[in-house]
Amino acid sequence: MIRLLLTIFGAWLIFPIAAQQRSTHVYKTIAGKQLKLDVYTVETVGQTPKPVIIFFHGGGFIVGGRQLHADQCAYFVRKGIVAVSADYRLLAKGANPRTEVPKCIKDVKTAVRWVKLHAEEFNIDTSRVFLSGASAGGFLATAAALYRDINEDTDNLHVSVKAQALVLLNPAYTPQTRYTPSPEPYVSSACPPTIFFYGDQDKFKTGGKHFFNLLHQAAVPAEWWIADGENHSFYHKAGWNEAICKKSYNFLLKNELVMGEEEKEVPNFHLHGSHLSE
Repeated sequence: MIRLLLTIFGAWLIFPIAAQQRSTHVYKTIAGKQLKLDVYTVETVGQTPKPVIIFFHGGGFIVGGRQLHADQCAYFVRKGIVAVSADYRLLAKGANPRTEVPKCIKDVKTAVRWVKLHAEEFNIDTSRVFLSGASAGGFLATAAALYRDINEDTDNLHVSVKAQALVLLNPAYTPQTRYTPSPEPYVSSACPPTIFFYGDQDKFKTGGKHFFNLLHQAAVPAEWWIADGENHSFYHKAGWNEAICKKSYNFLLKNELVMGEEEKEVPNFHLHGSHLSE
């Protein structure tokens, strides 16, 4: 009954956004197409710079848009973190992912650089940049943080895309024959602290677990959380959405990337961990 009520009332009750401001910006124009991002902030006059979390949406690289992460952005802004949700180029029907996905990687890296270049405007602390995404967007967040050799020719390469943490919602890691390049060769002790969330019925969970184990072997602080009985996009559901956001915030807090009080778990929406590394 509790889950039903949460689903009905949704994030409107959980993440009030009345005090928040959202602005939309074109961060890149390529082949005549404008790529946009939304910046969620609160009034910060006289306050110290804030950390920022940047989201990339899922949709298999063919559908979806930045509005899919409005609820997560609202939560993190409420916790004193600037939040950004960005679009990127979508693949045309029949496109070869091995040649086209690198274009998406270029886009998300441009978006991160745009945010850093506009840090003063939005009161952002560029030493605390967290990348996040769901499904294909989780892959892209990982790629933006790890890959050094895929960049848009027009980008200012003096602006680093380095992230201090990854928050990954059912990231879709699949064999290199589909997405190229594979993130595996890029794993090292220099990778940022990373937290993973999957439903236990998610077909992408195996690839995520493999990547998590690589991070674990490299002594990278990483956490692995599972929702029983749930599938690929469970994080959209109101109760799970709140549970994931709170667990993510606590992860950032644990790694001394944010300051605040630890969030309490959401009743009836328990995530269980596996092989947590310190």
